[in-house]
Order: sequence, then structure tokens, then C-alpha cells
Amino acid sequence: MGKENIISIKGICLKGQSVLLKQDNGPLKEWALPGGQIELGETPLVTLERELEEELGKTPKVLDERPVGAYSFKFEDGDEGMEQITCIYYLVDFDSYDFEPQEEQLQTMKSSCTI
Repeated sequence: MGKENIISIKGICLKGQSVLLKQDNGPLKEWALPGGQIELGETPLVTLERELEEELGKTPKVLDERPVGAYSFKFEDGDEGMEQITCIYYLVDFDSYDFEPQEEQLQTMKSSCTI
């Protein structure tokens, strides 16, 4: 059984009083904030920009270069072993962004979660 530490960078994409969510491709099809795993040599902000570009087709403006929070948890995946996952969250301005997801993303994007 292996142990792995994963750092995931997430964007809290604000548009008015809504937060943009995307549906994961995993088996549970859970709704989550856009973002992803940091790659070797990347800073958190570079990761966030890359992930938002990949998932949304554009890179909205990060409101603050300081994260607004972090959450860490352990996940055991049977044969794969234990993972320690740390998510770091940044606020992203979506108000001035005219969001037009690519066709294949239309089924997996959702603007919800009124705050």
C-alpha cells in the first residue's frame, strides 16, 4: 500500500451571488469547484490559471493572490493505499467574464450554489 500527498488548487468562481461548479468525470459524477492537481515546478497560481483554461476555455481574473482557505483530508482507496489530499482555494472574478463553455462542457457545467 502506497501513500501519496496530493495538492489540488481550486477556483471559487464568483458571478454575482453564484459560484460556478463543474461535474467531475469520475464514477460518482460529483459537482465540484474547477481546478486540479499542482504539477511539479508550478506555483499555485500557475496551476489555477492552467486548470481554469483547460476546464473553462478561458482564464478569469484571480481576485487575490493569497488563498482564501485550505482543506486537507485523508482518502483510502482500497488497493491503491492512502492519499493525503490538500485543497487550496482562491477567489476568481467571474462577473466580467462572458462564460460560453465549449460544446462538450455544456453537460458538465452548472452555475449554482447561491451564497
